[in-house]
Amino acid sequence: MKWHLEKIKVSNLIEWEKNPRNLTEKGLKQLKDSIKEFGLAEPLVINSDYTICGGHGRKKILEELNIDEVDCYLPDKKLTEKQFQKLNLRLNKNIAGEWNTESLLEFFDNDMLYDVGFEDYELKNFDVDISNMGVGVNNFINEESNEESITFQFHKDNVDMVKEWLKKHSKEEMSNIIIDYCINDKD
Repeated sequence: MKWHLEKIKVSNLIEWEKNPRNLTEKGLKQLKDSIKEFGLAEPLVINSDYTICGGHGRKKILEELNIDEVDCYLPDKKLTEKQFQKLNLRLNKNIAGEWNTESLLEFFDNDMLYDVGFEDYELKNFDVDISNMGVGVNNFINEESNEESITFQFHKDNVDMVKEWLKKHSKEEMSNIIIDYCINDKD
């Protein structure tokens, strides 16, 4: 399959009613900031009938910014429904790699990382206060052994971050404390 680049009026673009991606206010704000600063650095991907396969958020921001035309990638022939569905999923899911947090923290300014949308748990920034991670803490004393036990309850996205925080803060002052954690799947 071959693709070509074409300028299309934003008003002619059709949003795909089955789009499985939900747009968030935070994501749209970051996208808007990016487009205002850099312009549209990535064309939309559309079918030959102008249905958006990749770029629903970009279209929304372009409308807000009163931009009339946009570069779009179009296929040389109309995609079937199955091809369209699969391409939509691949455009949104198949990200080839993951962030190297050591490089991010070494070579990029923290303010910039937060400005573009990174969260502490993504950066594994363990210098943050654990109370900012939605962590519930319960202390228990085992009456038989007289040992103190602490249970941490937190969202599953923070598992690695909390484990690292615990390692870092489980020094001599906590050497006789048993640390357990449970995962709270609730958002």
